Amino acid sequence: MDQAPPAGPVHTRVLHPTGKGEGEAYGRLPVDVEALAAEGLEARFVVIDLKGKQYKVTKDDVIVSDKIEGLEPGYIFECAEVHLVGTPEYTIVGRPYVQNARVRLQVEEQAKDAKIIVFKKKRRKNYRRKQGFRREVTILRVLEIEE
Repeated sequence: MDQAPPAGPVHTRVLHPTGKGEGEAYGRLPVDVEALAAEGLEARFVVIDLKGKQYKVTKDDVIVSDKIEGLEPGYIFECAEVHLVGTPEYTIVGRPYVQNARVRLQVEEQAKDAKIIVFKKKRRKNYRRKQGFRREVTILRVLEIEE
């Protein structure tokens, strides 16, 4: 059963209502983009896919991801698997990814996560097992979001 890919655009752009028009039952809180820019912040977020997990990030966010092999601290790479781009004015939803959207990430550190204690017990059987586990993680910083 080979199915042809759906025809049409590979992403959907949705404009957000302003809440000022007639007949609109809801309004949105206005976002002061200039005030955010003056503080060095950006009113844009993206949802990216890293190692099979999705992360909602903005510029200068720090992500704790599962370990990505072969990356040294300071290494900069791009992630093109962007599922969604959101701003105060519009949202772009990818099918499955948004074309020409990229996120530049920098490796901050390769480390181990906090210890998790695995304790197994069967009552009245004198069966107790205690084991610790620390997963290896890669700590990433979002440098830039390109749309």
